[in-house]
Amino acid sequence: MVNRKMTILDQEKSSSKDAQQQRNRYSEMSFWRFGIITFLVTAFFPWYLILNTIQRGIEDTKQLLIAMVKDWIQTVIIIFITIIIVVGICIYFISKYFS
Repeated sequence: MVNRKMTILDQEKSSSKDAQQQRNRYSEMSFWRFGIITFLVTAFFPWYLILNTIQRGIEDTKQLLIAMVKDWIQTVIIIFITIIIVVGICIYFISKYFS
């Protein structure tokens, strides 16, 4: 009976460790902190990733790159939507001006 309880507790601990590993700590950072890290990765591009891989491991580096790609995609989408809105407003006012 005791052995069975230990295995259930061990399973719960291992599942909580898996959940912690899957959580991306870079996605949960504040704007400024992640911005500084992104700046450092960009400024010291290959060296920062190499040192991060050596110091923190491949999984952490992979999470960093995933968070940076998500941030880049969000930025491109926001810029694209802003350009569409500004062009739409300009077209609206130009068409009002000539009519």
